Amino acid sequence: MKRIGKRKLRIKMQLKVIKDGVVIRRTTKQKRTAIYKEIRLFETQNISKWMLCVVYGKGNDVNGKVIEIKNCGEYSTANELLEAMKIFTEKSLLDETEKWMREL
Repeated sequence: MKRIGKRKLRIKMQLKVIKDGVVIRRTTKQKRTAIYKEIRLFETQNISKWMLCVVYGKGNDVNGKVIEIKNCGEYSTANELLEAMKIFTEKSLLDETEKWMREL
């Protein structure tokens, strides 16, 4: 996709690692490899839940309010989390989201 401006879409990935109902790690990264490292760090522990939120940017809703455009979810295994991150950050979705945000 040809970019109109010089700056490309920058996503923000927020990861929460929950063990026995307590958040033991909360981090925000822009690169997938950094999130992969965090997942590998806690993968061997007995994690009860993973939470991932991918924020694409801000846009206006139908009422004119500024809202964050994001995909979020809770996952019980690291494999589910990795699959969701792969889907949330695929190139075609990012390009389509950037195009849609420019039209708002």
